[in-house]
Amino acid sequence: EEYPGAGPITVPVVSGCTAPGSVTTGTFDPPGAQPSGIYTRLRWPLASLPQGTTQSYSFAVAIPLRANTLTWTAGAPSTAGGQAANLDNNSGPETTDEQTLLQLLVGHGLVYGRLDVESTRSLLDSGPTPRTAAYLRGRSALSPVAQAAEAYLLARGRQPDPTTVHVEVAGEELTRVTFAGAPPVDLRDVPGEASRPASCGAGPEAWSAWNVVQTA
Repeated sequence: EEYPGAGPITVPVVSGCTAPGSVTTGTFDPPGAQPSGIYTRLRWPLASLPQGTTQSYSFAVAIPLRANTLTWTAGAPSTAGGQAANLDNNSGPETTDEQTLLQLLVGHGLVYGRLDVESTRSLLDSGPTPRTAAYLRGRSALSPVAQAAEAYLLARGRQPDPTTVHVEVAGEELTRVTFAGAPPVDLRDVPGEASRPASCGAGPEAWSAWNVVQTA
């Protein structure tokens, strides 16, 4: 019960529901206009899909009277599912009627950041394939150097095919990335000056930037 006399929160069975691989409540800096704060992050493992096929995920969400915190009355449950339907840490500020709750799930390994509501709508209306480099942070299915090359080409109106990419050494300290349907891109690895997290929740580590030297 959320409070004495409220009765249990009963979530109806969702047809085709797939249990996530992990559920973690923590402090995250999500992509888009949402501020850094306490969120519950769900992750689904995605196997390789044949080209042209899709995978759908159905899930239900219950909104409690109070927001999540990082304080658990009986200790933090396992992230293998114990933090999903759990009220033991709902001691934060009261939630409000019609409170805005934004969810963005994008496949194809694409990661976007710093979106507001309008840019999110425009992005989703454009389809599953990015047409520009706006808001694009990378494509997790590609290596870092290939991600940099794809963003460079997109920013210049090209449409590289991410399913066909070749990476090779192009000379001293140079790496060449070639996508089907686009000219090769030569890049140089430039080490960063200070360690920083590679992603939300990750610890600081060495990093580098890929600078474009030339295109054919």
